[in-house]
Amino acid sequence: VKRDLFLYCRQKLNVTPTEEDFKDFTNTFKSYDSNLLRKEYEYNVENISSLYDIINENTLRFKTFIEPKHDGTQIVMKVDNTVHLAHKNGTGLEIQDLRLLFGVFVKYKEDLIRLIEKAREDETVIKMEIYGKEYSPFNVEREPLNFSVFDVLKGEHYLLPQEIPIPHRVEYIEVRDVKDIDASKVLSWLKGKEGVVVKVYDDGSLPYKKARNFNMLAFKYKPFVNQ
Repeated sequence: VKRDLFLYCRQKLNVTPTEEDFKDFTNTFKSYDSNLLRKEYEYNVENISSLYDIINENTLRFKTFIEPKHDGTQIVMKVDNTVHLAHKNGTGLEIQDLRLLFGVFVKYKEDLIRLIEKAREDETVIKMEIYGKEYSPFNVEREPLNFSVFDVLKGEHYLLPQEIPIPHRVEYIEVRDVKDIDASKVLSWLKGKEGVVVKVYDDGSLPYKKARNFNMLAFKYKPFVNQ
């Protein structure tokens, strides 16, 4: 496994790991498991054909945000006396996920360790995506290897984007009125990412069952990528 991780980082991710990096990575994740509750990893997203299908007078009564949808691999993480890592469908990580995780660990070690410590301290579930031009299934990413925390779940409550006090928080636009939509920014995300996500933090009264995640509704808009 060590040889595989080192080769992949050097040949595919343009990252050069050291023996110390591998030792730190092993110490951090050596006892990880995929034991997460369904409510912790499950994530509902509804595809939409237009931003204005959702951004309207009904949804804008609540906190509404637009975020980029990166084109990478998503990992769910919870930390207590050990580190729990899984896919968004609850399955365990595969070798490709470990390669990418090792790559961002080498590149952003201090940030990732701070993220783990913060997750343990706050008792939260972290939802992150590893992406970059070195790994982009739809071949749309142009940024170098990175990771983004797109959601933080505390109990049965998703934090607002501005409430996420951790490294690599996802970019976002808060929409109070349709005039708040930065068209150039959104277009750059649509062209350089997998798409965008619209999130609405309501009181449970909006009737979008397919998009419901406790206090948050999530809608995916991908006009240039196959749904």
